[in-house]
Amino acid sequence: MGDLVNLKRYRKGRARQEAAAKAEANRLHFGRSGTDRRSTAAEAERMQRQLEGKRLQREAPEETKPAADHGRQDEEKPERGR
Repeated sequence: MGDLVNLKRYRKGRARQEAAAKAEANRLHFGRSGTDRRSTAAEAERMQRQLEGKRLQREAPEETKPAADHGRQDEEKPERGR
């Protein structure tokens, strides 16, 4: 006589194995480690800085406008009555 097998445990175990196999396939197909992503981003940023440093002409910064003072440059503010 063969060993007794709990079918519920067998089914769950088989489902876990299939899920693990599918997860492994997805990791190979889609996944990149966090370290790899950060490394790639850092490399792209470094290349951008190098390119920016080699420009012949830099873009002129935009002139900053003073805060809106509604036309009162040298006038004092009127005092409020209490």
